[in-house]
Amino acid sequence: MENNETKKLKLNYKRTFIIGFAFFGILLLWQVYDSWCPTFLTELFTKAIPGSTAKSVQYLVGIMMAIDNLAALILLPIFGHLSDKTKTPIGKRMPYILVGTFVCAIAFPFIPVAFHYNNLAGVLSCMFIVVTFAMMYRNPAVALMPDITPKPLRSKANGIINIMGYIGGAFATVLGIFFSLSSYLKVGGSKYLNIWVIEIPFLVGSILMVVSALVLFFLINENKIEKEVKEDMELGEKEAEIEDKIKEGEEDVPLTKANKIMLFLILGAEFFWFMSDNGIGTFMVNYTQYHLLSDSSKMMITIIIGGAASVLGFLFGGSIASKIGRKWTVV
Repeated sequence: MENNETKKLKLNYKRTFIIGFAFFGILLLWQVYDSWCPTFLTELFTKAIPGSTAKSVQYLVGIMMAIDNLAALILLPIFGHLSDKTKTPIGKRMPYILVGTFVCAIAFPFIPVAFHYNNLAGVLSCMFIVVTFAMMYRNPAVALMPDITPKPLRSKANGIINIMGYIGGAFATVLGIFFSLSSYLKVGGSKYLNIWVIEIPFLVGSILMVVSALVLFFLINENKIEKEVKEDMELGEKEAEIEDKIKEGEEDVPLTKANKIMLFLILGAEFFWFMSDNGIGTFMVNYTQYHLLSDSSKMMITIIIGGAASVLGFLFGGSIASKIGRKWTVV
């Protein structure tokens, strides 16, 4: 066996790719959710509130679509803490991933069904179930990679699983091109068979979520892998400690004023980035349909282009940052 001092850490690409299936399912679900649900809510609120228009109810749509972010603040830490303390024969993360995925997969296709029959309460109830159980598997799925990947290799691994996630999002967007929400609205949902225009993306999303979870379950044995990588994890922690040490013999040096300012600027940038990204993502399809009076499928094409740009960023961002610095790469 190699000595810890001479052993070189190597990323297990195959295993990381398989773990990425969890992110494939997550972004697939959210892309379908964010692309279709705002329009469902717009149509239902317009019918439910006398004298309202599609544009006048957008504030209500925004409130309802913000539920997942509010739920994340409450539920993600709870499920993350619970999974940290869980011990089962299939691991500590896998039970939450499986239960959350399967409940989401069952409830998800009922959102368009409730919309088709003009049932606002049904749509909101199904959305609530999906959001709650998506949070159940989201944090454990995110934590799975760091659990079995040494610290120095996590940035590279994170890039791989993010690419898998964006592939899932792109797949959902392609569904939006072929099953145009605008074409359903033009018919008005009066024909029963027309429900499949909005139902198929949700059904396909549910099926692929289940397939992704099963791939993860059958190919990733948490308990076994944790034992296999124990030595690598310890070595990774030692290497990370050396890299993170600010001064020789001083590991807990207080932040300087300049570093504190930089920290708050970074946090502020993250806050505004996520706020703008969520705002744009929520209303892109509605803006296309109700303001530009265009077909929703056209907006899906722009989303694919944006996703492709993100994948390129994941692939080359790290290399560019190592040459010109993280700050200038972000700028």
